[in-house]
This record gives sequence, structure tokens and C-alpha cells, in this order.
Amino acid sequence: MQVTFEQFHDLDLAGLESAILEQPGVHDATLVLRNDKNDECMLVAYVVPDSDFCADRLRDSIRSSSRFSKTPDIYLLVSRIPIRSDGTPDEIELCRLPAVDDQLA
Repeated sequence: MQVTFEQFHDLDLAGLESAILEQPGVHDATLVLRNDKNDECMLVAYVVPDSDFCADRLRDSIRSSSRFSKTPDIYLLVSRIPIRSDGTPDEIELCRLPAVDDQLA
């Protein structure tokens, strides 16, 4: 899936999501484009951590990859990724889930 931000080049969400899922300590993850309180578009990574999850390792690994012109603006740790009947992440339900930890900027 290619997404175009006004201020960024084309972004390969599927590739970025795969890179996050490949990181040690990540059980599941999905990316969602959201508007912040200033109505600016931001990329949010919802991450279901494993017991060996390390936030710094995930952030540093994704940021240091030259494959991506844009990385998540914020990482939120959640207990699960809700799935709709068509097999895709339920973005509305994701917004309602309490974070298991503080947000990881």
C-alpha cells in the first residue's frame, strides 16, 4: 500500500509495518494514519510487545533504516490488534484500546 503525504515522498506502509514486525520483542503491529490535535497527519504504530520488547531498540532500528523516508511519529503499546471480519485491523477499536504503557515518541 502506497500512501502520499503532502510533506513526504511515497511511503510504503506495508514495508514499514513488516520491518516493525521483524523486530525482536514485537508480537504484532499495525500502522494507522491519524490526525493529531492540530489536524496534522501523523503515522502511529500500534505495537503488541513480547516479553523481550525494548522500545529503544525498536525506535533506533526503524529510524536507522535507509529504506524508509518516514517512520512512525509515535509508537503505542497495546495488548492486542483488533481485527474486523474482513481480516484488516479495526482502526476505530484501536483508538479505544488503553495503552499498556506510556506512548513511545
